[in-house]
This record gives sequence, C-alpha cells and structure tokens, in this order.
Amino acid sequence: MRKSNLTEQLFVICSIIIGVMIISLGIILPNMLVPIYETNVYNYLRQPLIFLQDEQDVNEETINTEVAYLYIISNDTINVSENLKEVIDIDDINELISKFNLSEESSKFKYKHHEYYYVINKKNSNILRIAITNDKYIEKMKKDILFVITKVIGITFIIISAFIILWSNNLVNRIKKIKNKIDNINNENYICDVDTKYSDELYTLDRAVNDMHLYLKEQEEYKNQMYQNISHDFKTPITVMKSYIEAEEDGIESKEEVHKVLKEQINKLEVKVHSLLYLN
Repeated sequence: MRKSNLTEQLFVICSIIIGVMIISLGIILPNMLVPIYETNVYNYLRQPLIFLQDEQDVNEETINTEVAYLYIISNDTINVSENLKEVIDIDDINELISKFNLSEESSKFKYKHHEYYYVINKKNSNILRIAITNDKYIEKMKKDILFVITKVIGITFIIISAFIILWSNNLVNRIKKIKNKIDNINNENYICDVDTKYSDELYTLDRAVNDMHLYLKEQEEYKNQMYQNISHDFKTPITVMKSYIEAEEDGIESKEEVHKVLKEQINKLEVKVHSLLYLN
C-alpha cells in the first residue's frame, strides 16, 4: 500500500481539478465556440466587399491581403485578386467556383484538409462579388483564446495551490495535536486543552478526546480513592483480630470471646471480599 500524507492527496486532487478545467475550457470550449468564430469570419469577409465596386478593385492595396476576392460577370469574365493562390492552393478557377453555393449568401467548404469560408455579394443579377479566406483566422482565434485560458488557469492553479497548501498544513498540525492527545490520554499530568479557533468536525473530535481524557482522569481518581477505602476496610478487621489474639496470649481475653470476635471480623471480611468481586 502506497503511503501519502494529506497534503499530497490534496495536491493530487487539485491537479486533477485543474486538468479537467484545462480540458473543458482549453479544448472543449474553443470547439463549442466554432459557430461564433464562423459568424465573426463571415462578418469579417462582408466588410471588404463594400469597397469592391468593379473588377479593377480586386487588387487594390487597401484590400485585406488575408482575404482573396473574385469578381465574376455573367459573360464569364472573371477577375481574381493576386493573393488567391496564397489563400487557397487551387489552380483551376472553375473548380473553385464550382465549390461555391451561389444560393447562399455565406457558407464554407473543405478542400485539402482545410476549411474555407466565403461570402457572396450580388451587385446585380449579372455580377457576383466573392470574398474568401481560409481557416487560419479561426485557428488564430482558437490559439489566442487557449493562450488566455491557459494563463488564467495557471495563475488560478498557483493561487489555489497556495491556499490548499496553507490549509492542509494547518489541518495536518491540528490532526497531529489530536493524535498527541490520544497518545497521552491516560497521562494524568498531560494538559489537554481544546482548540477553540475553529468550529468544525476536528473541533468536535478534539472536544471528545478532551472529555475522554477528563473522564479517564476522574475514573483514575475514583479508583485510587476506592482502593484506599478498601485497604482501610480490610485493615480494620485485621487489626481487631490481631489485637484480640494478642490479648488472649496475654491472658486478658478469654478464648471464647476471642473466637466470637474473630468470627465476626471474618464475616465482615467475607462481605467486603464479595463486594469487591461484585464491583470488579
């Protein structure tokens, strides 16, 4: 059986709690926030489309370089931004267009193990303005949130650990004091005071140990007093019998009187012996 003190056990419990918090807040929570991330991405893509007025604007320097743009005219005239290849690694523009769901204003698709998000703006029935970006924006938000959560959990862990260590040390010291009282519970000279700083289960246990110490001390005093009384009660008949025997030897008392007194004292001793046996 592996032995571990209370402080180690509390530290392990605290580590498990922090581990669960890291998994919950650092992994599960960011994944649950994906819909919110995607909404932010779509809003992020809509803004630049306002400045995309014609096919000449797709390569303006003022346009966000993390977003690629397509300007499609119904007569199959397609203009794309120069950074399209950097945003999505695809050579065939028609293949890319085929992945767009033109019936939806915003959506996403998966290509080469990456997610791509796009927003479509129909200037009129003949012109489509499309903004597209990859999943780097969402991954960056996940990493930023994970970094913040990890930092907060780390600071929280340090603070909680400090409080738990202080509390556990105080708890261990109180338990040691109670153990010391139990070890000296039969020691009459041991001073057994109750710790009144706290009012909890250990206080109740400390009070019970203190009451037991006082009870045993009272019982010991009663036992000593009882032994003294018994010794006195046994000594008196023996002294009387011894005196009458000496008186008979000296010729002061008759033999019949001595036998009578001895018999009475022996009966008294017998009663006291029975009382002692019953008491035991």
